[in-house]
Amino acid sequence: MDSYISSRDPRLVKRPRSDASEFSSNRLVSSPEKHIQTRGDHPPAAKLAPAPFDQASGDVIIRTMDSVDFRVKSAILAEASAYFRAWFSKSAPAKRAATSIGDVDPDGLPIFRVNENAELLNVVLRFCYPVDEPCIKSALALCDVLVVAMRYEMDYVVRKLIRVFKSFAEKEPLKMYMFACRRKWPVGITLAAKASLTRPIQISDLVELENIADNQFISGLELLRLQAYHKACGQAASCVIGFMYSADMTSSQLKLPWLPTGEWAWFTCQHKNALSTAEKVFIQNNAELPAAKWWTIYLRKAQEKLRSRPSGATVLDAKPFAAFAAAAMEHCGLCKRQAIEDLLTFNNLLAHQVEKAVGEVEFDPKPETRLTGSAQATIP
Repeated sequence: MDSYISSRDPRLVKRPRSDASEFSSNRLVSSPEKHIQTRGDHPPAAKLAPAPFDQASGDVIIRTMDSVDFRVKSAILAEASAYFRAWFSKSAPAKRAATSIGDVDPDGLPIFRVNENAELLNVVLRFCYPVDEPCIKSALALCDVLVVAMRYEMDYVVRKLIRVFKSFAEKEPLKMYMFACRRKWPVGITLAAKASLTRPIQISDLVELENIADNQFISGLELLRLQAYHKACGQAASCVIGFMYSADMTSSQLKLPWLPTGEWAWFTCQHKNALSTAEKVFIQNNAELPAAKWWTIYLRKAQEKLRSRPSGATVLDAKPFAAFAAAAMEHCGLCKRQAIEDLLTFNNLLAHQVEKAVGEVEFDPKPETRLTGSAQATIP
């Protein structure tokens, strides 16, 4: 009967109990949970990591979840990582409980098992060793490496990676903001939020999201928090240039209480066609001065740009500066050289005031959970 059934459908043949248990055992061996090793498991033979982590001079072995052995010098690792320093000194039982410890390898070296893969650990350890630092080209890879460096309390490595993070954020602030939010990393969230101030937040910015995996997206609340911060900074930056209009809107006042002196070309120029009689300018100590019309127009344009791009870099942009410098030379050929030099100096002063005003706007990333250790490092 069994032979007839098996000729029709082999799946219907009853298997002996011993066969079933062997099948179950094989499934366990090939399970995705092979990284969780117990005494009854048979993990694959560990491979040796690439140089310089394959040297016989290493006195400790760090074994990754994908069974790669890094032979490291405990003295170097202890200097770079407070986590491993505590491990090696056996002074942090709570941390030792978080990572499984093996016995020893054939050479008698202690084995420490970690939950990182070899690719990530290789990059992190190269920042600790006196070798060429790895070049991280992917923003997502950078964030993953940062998380590992924070987990093992490698403060020096974290500070280096933060500088790399800032350079990524300057190019793609929204993407880096999302990556930092997903990892609940307050420092990264704040850095990316500040980097976003150099450009307006528009729907077109969503182009940055084309190649982002589904598990890297953020909530609408986190995006609204970024937009609210951007708007508050725009208001603070634009208020550095204070315009006030009369009740009948026929005249206005320009208030720059942070401007210390009136020795600027647009104040001292005596060319009548270059002066605006309807505009009053008040500087430090409430001193009132007439100003060249092209300069007051320039400030209005600068104020408008600062609302959408609240950053000192906005007023240092060379394109609008060149246009207004040309206008200054057209209105008054006598002081054109002085006007250009003064405008360059004034823009640096204005940029400083903008950065100061924006720096006073608080941004609270409000992550649900926070990384520990180096994650709390201050922004350099």
